[in-house]
Amino acid sequence: MDEFLNGVLTAPVATLFIIAGVLFLFIAVVGNISGKIEPGVTGRIASGVLGLVFVLIGLTIHLTQEAPRMPATSPEQIKLDQVAKVPQTTTARKTEVPSESIGSVPSTADKEPNDHIAAANLIAEGTTIRGSIATNQDRDFYKFNASSSTIRVILRKLSLPGFGATVEIYDAVENRIKRQTELGDQPVTLSFESNASNIYYIVVKSFNYDSRGDYELAVRKE
Repeated sequence: MDEFLNGVLTAPVATLFIIAGVLFLFIAVVGNISGKIEPGVTGRIASGVLGLVFVLIGLTIHLTQEAPRMPATSPEQIKLDQVAKVPQTTTARKTEVPSESIGSVPSTADKEPNDHIAAANLIAEGTTIRGSIATNQDRDFYKFNASSSTIRVILRKLSLPGFGATVEIYDAVENRIKRQTELGDQPVTLSFESNASNIYYIVVKSFNYDSRGDYELAVRKE
């Protein structure tokens, strides 16, 4: 009995109102409790109304007490949360590549045999291609479609201590329009005026009887 009384005394007010309301509603529905409480019709109606009122009061008190526990979110906090949920993207910076540097450009290998103009390997501007002069009579032919008014061709020697290399440029009707030779480890670099959409040919060959080695060839528009 003491525990029951302590439970009643320590119960929240909202809970007491709800329990009392349920009890009055029970009396209104059943009509009596073990023959000790026998309300008439008017008493049952009053008990039902009073029970509804107590239940509503208890629920109101309960909801009023729960509302302050919900943390209020300011518009500024909502904005911060939305920003925090947005995935951050990193923009890669483009690295400026000097016009004479061809080491960072993707490389491909030439396809033999390409030792005459009809078998020239097709390459694209901005591409680096690897090749090799194996003999004094070796010739490597390449062709490309120009897309600008000025084209630069760069040949860098990979074999040490280098070799004498000659690079020649021909137009679509096989007229030579440019030629340059460099000895040792010096790269061959030359530019020429071109017509967009025209085909041009590049010939890489040895300069003298003992000139042979590996190389990289790049074609760029300027």
